[in-house]
Amino acid sequence: MNRLTLKSWLVRASLLALTTSIGACSVGVATVPVATPVVPVATPAATTTATPSPSAATIASPAPSVEPSSDEIAIKVYFVMVGNVEDSPTPLVAVHREIPRTAAVATAALEQLLSGPTFQERAHDLRLGTIGTLIPEATRLLGVTIDDGNASVDLSGDFASGAALGVDPASAWAWRLAQVTYTLTQFPTVHSVSFKVDGTPTMAIEGHEGTPIERATRNAYFDQLPAIFVDQPAWGAAITDSLTVSGIAQIFALEPQFEAAMLDPETDEIIVQQTVRPACGEGCWQPPGGGEFEIHFSMPAGADRDRLLLRLWEVAPDGSVIDVREYPLR
Repeated sequence: MNRLTLKSWLVRASLLALTTSIGACSVGVATVPVATPVVPVATPAATTTATPSPSAATIASPAPSVEPSSDEIAIKVYFVMVGNVEDSPTPLVAVHREIPRTAAVATAALEQLLSGPTFQERAHDLRLGTIGTLIPEATRLLGVTIDDGNASVDLSGDFASGAALGVDPASAWAWRLAQVTYTLTQFPTVHSVSFKVDGTPTMAIEGHEGTPIERATRNAYFDQLPAIFVDQPAWGAAITDSLTVSGIAQIFALEPQFEAAMLDPETDEIIVQQTVRPACGEGCWQPPGGGEFEIHFSMPAGADRDRLLLRLWEVAPDGSVIDVREYPLR
Protein backbone atom coordinates (compact mmCIF):
# COMPACT_ATOMS: atom_id res chain seq x y z
CA MET A 1 0.00 0.00 0.00
CA ASN A 2 1.22 3.41 -0.88
CA ARG A 3 -0.01 5.03 2.34
CA LEU A 4 2.60 3.36 4.55
CA THR A 5 5.27 5.65 5.90
CA LEU A 6 8.79 4.74 6.97
CA LYS A 7 7.55 4.97 10.55
CA SER A 8 4.79 2.47 9.79
CA TRP A 9 7.36 0.01 8.44
CA LEU A 10 9.47 0.50 11.59
CA VAL A 11 6.42 0.07 13.81
CA ARG A 12 5.47 -3.11 12.00
CA ALA A 13 8.97 -4.51 12.36
CA SER A 14 9.04 -3.75 16.07
CA LEU A 15 5.61 -5.26 16.61
CA LEU A 16 6.61 -8.39 14.72
CA ALA A 17 9.54 -8.78 17.08
CA LEU A 18 7.27 -7.96 19.99
CA THR A 19 4.69 -10.63 19.23
CA THR A 20 7.35 -13.31 18.97
CA SER A 21 9.31 -12.32 22.07
CA ILE A 22 6.75 -11.37 24.69
CA GLY A 23 5.68 -14.27 26.85
CA ALA A 24 2.92 -13.06 29.09
CA CYS A 25 1.32 -10.65 26.60
CA SER A 26 1.95 -12.46 23.34
CA VAL A 27 -0.97 -13.38 21.08
CA GLY A 28 -1.61 -16.01 18.48
CA VAL A 29 -1.95 -15.38 14.77
CA ALA A 30 -4.60 -16.97 12.58
CA THR A 31 -3.11 -19.18 9.90
CA VAL A 32 -6.05 -19.46 7.51
CA PRO A 33 -5.25 -17.51 4.30
CA VAL A 34 -7.07 -14.27 3.55
CA ALA A 35 -9.91 -14.67 1.09
CA THR A 36 -10.84 -11.89 -1.33
CA PRO A 37 -14.24 -10.49 -0.37
CA VAL A 38 -17.06 -10.51 -2.89
CA VAL A 39 -17.21 -6.96 -4.29
CA PRO A 40 -20.33 -6.35 -6.39
CA VAL A 41 -20.17 -3.87 -9.22
CA ALA A 42 -22.58 -1.68 -8.40
CA THR A 43 -24.07 0.51 26.95
CA PRO A 44 -26.30 2.73 28.44
CA ALA A 45 -25.69 6.30 27.35
CA ALA A 46 -24.67 7.34 30.83
CA THR A 47 -21.69 5.03 30.82
CA THR A 48 -20.69 4.35 27.23
CA THR A 49 -21.19 7.50 25.19
CA ALA A 50 -17.82 9.01 24.31
CA THR A 51 -16.88 12.62 24.79
CA PRO A 52 -14.18 13.25 22.17
CA SER A 53 -11.49 15.82 22.62
CA PRO A 54 -11.77 18.96 20.45
CA SER A 55 -10.07 18.46 17.11
CA ALA A 56 -10.69 18.52 13.39
CA ALA A 57 -11.65 14.86 13.55
CA THR A 58 -12.79 13.01 16.62
CA ILE A 59 -13.84 9.43 17.26
CA ALA A 60 -17.17 8.79 18.91
CA SER A 61 -17.93 5.82 21.13
CA PRO A 62 -21.70 5.37 20.79
CA ALA A 63 -23.82 3.35 23.15
CA PRO A 64 -23.95 -0.37 22.40
CA SER A 65 -26.61 -1.58 19.97
CA VAL A 66 -28.37 -3.80 22.50
CA GLU A 67 -29.22 -3.03 26.10
CA PRO A 68 -27.93 -5.69 28.52
CA SER A 69 -30.05 -6.96 31.38
CA SER A 70 -30.93 -4.60 34.22
CA ASP A 71 -28.21 -6.19 36.35
CA GLU A 72 -25.51 -5.61 33.73
CA ILE A 73 -24.03 -2.80 31.69
CA ALA A 74 -22.33 -2.98 28.31
CA ILE A 75 -18.85 -1.53 27.90
CA LYS A 76 -16.02 -1.71 25.41
CA VAL A 77 -12.40 -2.63 25.97
CA TYR A 78 -9.78 -1.88 23.35
CA PHE A 79 -7.43 -4.67 22.40
CA VAL A 80 -5.33 -5.11 19.25
CA MET A 81 -5.91 -7.23 16.17
CA VAL A 82 -2.82 -9.31 15.49
CA GLY A 83 -2.96 -11.26 12.24
CA ASN A 84 -1.44 -12.10 8.93
CA VAL A 85 -2.22 -8.82 7.19
CA GLU A 86 1.26 -7.90 5.99
CA ASP A 87 0.60 -4.34 4.86
CA SER A 88 -0.50 -2.75 8.13
CA PRO A 89 0.65 -2.47 11.75
CA THR A 90 -1.31 -3.97 14.62
CA PRO A 91 -4.51 -1.89 14.97
CA LEU A 92 -6.82 -1.22 17.91
CA VAL A 93 -10.17 -3.00 17.99
CA ALA A 94 -13.17 -2.30 20.23
CA VAL A 95 -14.42 -5.48 21.95
CA HIS A 96 -17.86 -5.83 23.55
CA ARG A 97 -18.11 -6.83 27.21
CA GLU A 98 -21.03 -7.04 29.64
CA ILE A 99 -20.24 -6.56 33.32
CA PRO A 100 -22.23 -6.35 36.58
CA ARG A 101 -23.79 -2.93 37.03
CA THR A 102 -21.50 -0.68 39.08
CA ALA A 103 -20.94 2.99 39.80
CA ALA A 104 -17.17 2.42 39.45
CA VAL A 105 -17.48 1.67 35.75
CA ALA A 106 -14.06 3.13 34.82
CA THR A 107 -12.36 0.81 37.30
CA ALA A 108 -14.38 -2.14 36.04
CA ALA A 109 -13.50 -1.36 32.41
CA LEU A 110 -9.78 -1.18 33.21
CA GLU A 111 -9.96 -4.48 35.08
CA GLN A 112 -11.54 -6.03 32.00
CA LEU A 113 -8.77 -4.58 29.84
CA LEU A 114 -5.98 -5.84 32.09
CA SER A 115 -7.52 -9.31 32.25
CA GLY A 116 -6.82 -9.59 28.52
CA PRO A 117 -8.78 -11.24 25.72
CA THR A 118 -10.89 -14.28 26.48
CA PHE A 119 -10.07 -17.67 25.03
CA GLN A 120 -12.89 -17.26 22.51
CA GLU A 121 -11.53 -13.87 21.41
CA ARG A 122 -8.00 -15.22 21.03
CA ALA A 123 -9.09 -18.38 19.24
CA HIS A 124 -11.71 -17.10 16.82
CA ASP A 125 -11.55 -18.42 13.28
CA LEU A 126 -11.52 -15.18 11.30
CA ARG A 127 -9.12 -15.08 8.40
CA LEU A 128 -7.50 -11.77 9.25
CA GLY A 129 -6.09 -12.30 12.70
CA THR A 130 -6.88 -12.74 16.34
CA ILE A 131 -7.62 -10.49 19.30
CA GLY A 132 -4.59 -9.79 21.49
CA THR A 133 -3.09 -7.18 23.80
CA LEU A 134 0.26 -5.43 24.15
CA ILE A 135 -0.24 -4.83 27.88
CA PRO A 136 1.81 -7.32 29.96
CA GLU A 137 -0.34 -9.90 31.70
CA ALA A 138 1.06 -9.12 35.17
CA THR A 139 -0.01 -5.45 35.02
CA ARG A 140 -2.25 -4.49 37.97
CA LEU A 141 -4.54 -1.50 38.46
CA LEU A 142 -3.45 0.46 41.54
CA GLY A 143 -6.05 3.18 41.27
CA VAL A 144 -8.00 5.53 39.01
CA THR A 145 -9.52 8.93 39.77
CA ILE A 146 -11.50 11.24 37.52
CA ASP A 147 -11.32 15.00 38.01
CA ASP A 148 -12.46 17.75 35.65
CA GLY A 149 -12.54 15.49 32.61
CA ASN A 150 -9.15 13.85 33.20
CA ALA A 151 -8.71 10.28 34.39
CA SER A 152 -5.53 9.69 36.38
CA VAL A 153 -4.69 6.00 36.24
CA ASP A 154 -2.02 4.31 38.34
CA LEU A 155 -0.67 1.00 37.03
CA SER A 156 1.94 -1.38 38.38
CA GLY A 157 5.49 -1.34 37.06
CA ASP A 158 4.78 -4.26 34.74
CA PHE A 159 2.88 -1.84 32.49
CA ALA A 160 6.19 -0.15 31.60
CA SER A 161 8.29 -3.30 31.65
CA GLY A 162 11.30 -2.68 29.43
CA ALA A 163 11.87 -6.38 28.80
CA ALA A 164 8.54 -6.58 27.00
CA LEU A 165 8.91 -3.48 24.84
CA GLY A 166 10.71 -5.18 21.95
CA VAL A 167 13.04 -3.56 19.44
CA ASP A 168 11.38 -0.13 19.54
CA PRO A 169 10.18 0.67 23.08
CA ALA A 170 8.32 3.79 21.94
CA SER A 171 6.13 1.79 19.54
CA ALA A 172 4.92 -0.73 22.10
CA TRP A 173 4.54 2.00 24.73
CA ALA A 174 2.28 4.02 22.41
CA TRP A 175 0.03 1.02 21.80
CA ARG A 176 -0.32 0.33 25.53
CA LEU A 177 -1.18 3.97 26.20
CA ALA A 178 -3.70 3.88 23.36
CA GLN A 179 -5.44 0.79 24.75
CA VAL A 180 -5.92 2.43 28.15
CA THR A 181 -6.83 5.84 26.70
CA TYR A 182 -9.52 4.51 24.38
CA THR A 183 -10.99 2.29 27.09
CA LEU A 184 -11.35 5.20 29.52
CA THR A 185 -12.47 7.90 27.05
CA GLN A 186 -15.54 5.90 26.03
CA PHE A 187 -17.17 7.45 29.11
CA PRO A 188 -18.64 10.99 28.93
CA THR A 189 -16.83 12.16 32.07
CA VAL A 190 -13.39 11.39 30.61
CA HIS A 191 -11.77 13.61 27.97
CA SER A 192 -8.11 12.77 28.64
CA VAL A 193 -5.89 10.39 30.58
CA SER A 194 -2.73 10.91 32.63
CA PHE A 195 -0.59 8.03 33.81
CA LYS A 196 1.28 6.90 36.89
CA VAL A 197 3.46 3.80 37.25
CA ASP A 198 3.78 2.50 40.82
CA GLY A 199 2.49 5.85 42.04
CA THR A 200 5.02 7.96 40.11
CA PRO A 201 3.69 10.33 37.40
CA THR A 202 4.78 9.05 33.99
CA MET A 203 4.86 11.02 30.75
CA ALA A 204 2.76 9.61 27.95
CA ILE A 205 3.66 9.92 24.26
CA GLU A 206 1.48 10.51 21.24
CA GLY A 207 1.40 7.69 18.75
CA HIS A 208 2.60 9.42 15.57
CA GLU A 209 6.05 10.83 16.31
CA GLY A 210 6.43 9.73 19.92
CA THR A 211 6.26 13.29 21.26
CA PRO A 212 5.84 13.42 25.07
CA ILE A 213 2.41 14.62 26.24
CA GLU A 214 1.10 15.18 29.76
CA ARG A 215 -2.42 14.02 28.95
CA ALA A 216 -3.40 11.44 26.36
CA THR A 217 -6.52 11.79 24.19
CA ARG A 218 -8.02 9.64 21.48
CA ASN A 219 -6.74 11.93 18.78
CA ALA A 220 -3.14 11.28 19.89
CA TYR A 221 -3.39 7.70 18.60
CA PHE A 222 -4.69 7.85 15.04
CA ASP A 223 -1.63 5.85 13.97
CA GLN A 224 -2.80 3.00 16.20
CA LEU A 225 -6.08 2.65 14.30
CA PRO A 226 -6.77 0.61 11.18
CA ALA A 227 -7.61 2.42 7.95
CA ILE A 228 -11.28 1.66 8.66
CA PHE A 229 -11.90 1.78 12.41
CA VAL A 230 -15.26 0.50 13.65
CA ASP A 231 -16.24 1.69 17.13
CA GLN A 232 -19.85 0.53 16.90
CA PRO A 233 -20.78 -2.25 16.93
CA ALA A 234 -17.90 -3.57 19.01
CA TRP A 235 -16.38 -6.96 18.21
CA GLY A 236 -18.82 -9.58 19.52
CA ALA A 237 -21.79 -7.24 20.03
CA ALA A 238 -25.37 -8.26 19.23
CA ILE A 239 -27.16 -7.78 15.92
CA THR A 240 -30.46 -5.90 15.85
CA ASP A 241 -33.09 -5.35 13.15
CA SER A 242 -31.59 -1.93 12.48
CA LEU A 243 -27.82 -2.06 12.93
CA THR A 244 -25.76 1.15 13.19
CA VAL A 245 -22.12 0.94 12.10
CA SER A 246 -19.95 3.94 12.91
CA GLY A 247 -16.32 4.91 13.35
CA ILE A 248 -13.59 6.74 11.52
CA ALA A 249 -11.79 6.14 8.23
CA GLN A 250 -8.27 7.17 7.25
CA ILE A 251 -8.17 6.66 3.50
CA PHE A 252 -5.74 8.28 1.09
CA ALA A 253 -7.86 9.08 -1.97
CA LEU A 254 -9.32 12.09 -3.73
CA GLU A 255 -12.81 10.72 -3.10
CA PRO A 256 -12.47 8.51 -0.01
CA GLN A 257 -14.95 5.66 0.21
CA PHE A 258 -15.14 2.01 1.21
CA GLU A 259 -17.56 -0.90 1.21
CA ALA A 260 -19.40 -2.32 4.22
CA ALA A 261 -21.44 -5.51 4.20
CA MET A 262 -23.12 -8.08 6.39
CA LEU A 263 -22.50 -11.56 5.04
CA ASP A 264 -22.67 -15.26 5.73
CA PRO A 265 -19.07 -16.26 6.63
CA GLU A 266 -19.56 -19.84 5.47
CA THR A 267 -20.77 -19.03 1.96
CA ASP A 268 -19.45 -15.46 1.54
CA GLU A 269 -22.98 -14.50 0.49
CA ILE A 270 -23.57 -10.79 1.02
CA ILE A 271 -26.85 -10.10 2.84
CA VAL A 272 -26.74 -6.28 2.77
CA GLN A 273 -24.06 -3.90 1.50
CA GLN A 274 -23.44 -0.16 1.32
CA THR A 275 -20.81 2.12 -0.18
CA VAL A 276 -19.61 4.43 2.59
CA ARG A 277 -18.23 7.94 2.11
CA PRO A 278 -16.58 9.33 5.27
CA ALA A 279 -17.15 12.93 6.30
CA CYS A 280 -13.86 14.41 5.14
CA GLY A 281 -12.55 16.43 2.23
CA GLU A 282 -10.01 15.27 -0.31
CA GLY A 283 -8.27 12.42 1.41
CA CYS A 284 -8.65 11.31 5.02
CA TRP A 285 -5.04 10.74 6.01
CA GLN A 286 -3.46 13.89 7.37
CA PRO A 287 -2.90 13.46 11.13
CA PRO A 288 -4.84 14.24 13.13
CA GLY A 289 -7.03 13.20 10.21
CA GLY A 290 -9.71 10.79 9.32
CA GLY A 291 -13.35 11.19 8.55
CA GLU A 292 -16.25 10.01 10.66
CA PHE A 293 -18.85 7.69 9.17
CA GLU A 294 -22.17 6.27 10.25
CA ILE A 295 -24.36 3.88 8.28
CA HIS A 296 -27.49 1.88 9.05
CA PHE A 297 -28.22 -1.68 7.96
CA SER A 298 -31.75 -3.11 8.00
CA MET A 299 -31.55 -6.84 8.51
CA PRO A 300 -33.77 -8.71 6.03
CA ALA A 301 -36.40 -11.08 7.40
CA GLY A 302 -35.12 -14.61 7.76
CA ALA A 303 -31.43 -13.67 8.04
CA ASP A 304 -29.56 -16.06 10.33
CA ARG A 305 -28.11 -13.60 12.83
CA ASP A 306 -26.05 -16.26 14.55
CA ARG A 307 -23.89 -16.58 11.44
CA LEU A 308 -23.53 -13.01 10.19
CA LEU A 309 -20.21 -11.23 9.86
CA LEU A 310 -19.47 -7.53 9.37
CA ARG A 311 -16.87 -6.98 6.65
CA LEU A 312 -15.34 -3.68 5.48
CA TRP A 313 -12.87 -3.13 2.67
CA GLU A 314 -11.44 -0.61 0.24
CA VAL A 315 -11.18 -1.00 -3.52
CA ALA A 316 -7.88 0.39 -4.82
CA PRO A 317 -7.70 2.34 -8.12
CA ASP A 318 -6.42 -0.82 -9.84
CA GLY A 319 -9.46 -2.76 -8.62
CA SER A 320 -7.67 -4.74 -5.93
CA VAL A 321 -9.27 -5.25 -2.52
CA ILE A 322 -7.29 -3.76 0.39
CA ASP A 323 -7.64 -2.95 4.11
CA VAL A 324 -10.11 -5.78 4.77
CA ARG A 325 -11.55 -5.88 8.30
CA GLU A 326 -13.95 -8.46 9.68
CA TYR A 327 -15.99 -8.41 12.89
CA PRO A 328 -18.09 -11.31 14.20
CA LEU A 329 -21.40 -10.28 15.72
CA ARG A 330 -24.03 -12.31 17.55
